Amino acid sequence: ETVTSNLANNTNGLEDIMNLTAHAFFQQALSDFIQYCINGQDQDFELVLKNVRKSSLYFKKIGDVRLGNITSALIALVLVFRERSTWYVVGKTSEKLINNRIWRTYLRYLALEKSIVEFWPSQLIAIQHGLLVSQESFIVQMPTSAGKTFVAELAILAALTEHDNSKCLYIAPFRALVNEVEAK
Repeated sequence: ETVTSNLANNTNGLEDIMNLTAHAFFQQALSDFIQYCINGQDQDFELVLKNVRKSSLYFKKIGDVRLGNITSALIALVLVFRERSTWYVVGKTSEKLINNRIWRTYLRYLALEKSIVEFWPSQLIAIQHGLLVSQESFIVQMPTSAGKTFVAELAILAALTEHDNSKCLYIAPFRALVNEVEAK
């Protein structure tokens, strides 16, 4: 109502429309981001960038320095996120894995149920060293709470989806960890 009233009175109507447009592009970018996290489609990620850039441009045009700076910083964060996202990293690691129905279902599950949409630096290092695709054995040594159990889960999934009729035996040194893994 404010916008239409301002348009009728010729006061700040264009600025209001540009402000609403900036917010609309920002909201669309957030929606596209959620879709990317759930489905891993490159076109959704490209829409995130496109819409947050448009939002930033409109905020800057109307002189909203605060939101212009926030959206500019968000562009940089989104680009960093891409390099760490579960979909991008698994896809970059192996086309076979990312096209596997079980892996796609698992990555969706991680996003929707566990809110896991990106890897931590320690997990990235393990994956970049071939944890998911190598036939070699690995010893993963990381500090407490650095993501060892999750890395083990990824390695197990990779091995189980690679070989038909394969089985896994998971041994942990503490009951609490065994209970945690079993509960997942």
